[in-house]
Amino acid sequence: MNIRHAHFVVMAATAACAFALPAYATTGTVARSERVELAGTSLATAAGVEHAYRQLQRASRNVCASSITRDAYSQACADQALDDAVARVGSPALSERHRTARAR
Repeated sequence: MNIRHAHFVVMAATAACAFALPAYATTGTVARSERVELAGTSLATAAGVEHAYRQLQRASRNVCASSITRDAYSQACADQALDDAVARVGSPALSERHRTARAR
């Protein structure tokens, strides 16, 4: 599978909290996204699959990164964003790469 003129958006809904006084803390959901360009990437080769996977991993970490710390919530968010992005691409080879990474 050779991807031409394609991009994928890695999205995550993250909770935004105000860190003032606990009595005044508010929470909400903020959707963040990052575009991942995979145009010209061949998912028929191991190198192409690895390149695409690394790009999606990076984007999922970026959209879920906490500005304060890298905590369990940020990691769970990144894991879910990566799961969703890999599924959207719809490549069996990329899905297998993802399953292998998750099994570690």
